[in-house]
Amino acid sequence: MQSFKEQGYDTIKVYNGLGRDAYFAIVVAARAAEMKVVGHVPFSVGIWGALGAGQYSIEHFRGYDFNPARRSWLAPTHRRWELSRAMHYIASWS
Repeated sequence: MQSFKEQGYDTIKVYNGLGRDAYFAIVVAARAAEMKVVGHVPFSVGIWGALGAGQYSIEHFRGYDFNPARRSWLAPTHRRWELSRAMHYIASWS
């Protein structure tokens, strides 16, 4: 991560298919290099894992509708509820 920082990068982008351990390793390394983590919400961590990890931005806002604990998609009404909760959480610290 430090080599990316030295090359002038200030963010690292993550994607939906990233495993949980890899995601959190990237978050830790990015934080140590004073870089922001941006991108998709990995299905392995879900929206609350990404927000809790301090992911700086969420692209396409996809992943809030996947429950990693159950490894299943939320029903449409639950998707709206999770989106609403996540947006409220984001507004509280942005």
